[in-house]
Amino acid sequence: MNIDNQILNFLNYNPESSSNEVLQGIQEKKSIATIKRALSKLISENLIIAIGKGKSTKY
Repeated sequence: MNIDNQILNFLNYNPESSSNEVLQGIQEKKSIATIKRALSKLISENLIIAIGKGKSTKY
C-alpha cells in the first residue's frame, strides 16, 4: 500500500488528525516532511481538507 492510500485509510478511521498523529498511525515509518508532502498532494487533489493553520492544522 502506498503512502497516499495509508494516509487516506488512517484519516478515514481517525478524522481530524494532525500530521504528527498521521505519522505515528501509518504502517510505514516515514519522515514528517514526507507525510506533509503527501498531505499537501492529497489536499491539492481534493481528497482531504485541512482544518486550521500552522501547528494546529487537522486533516
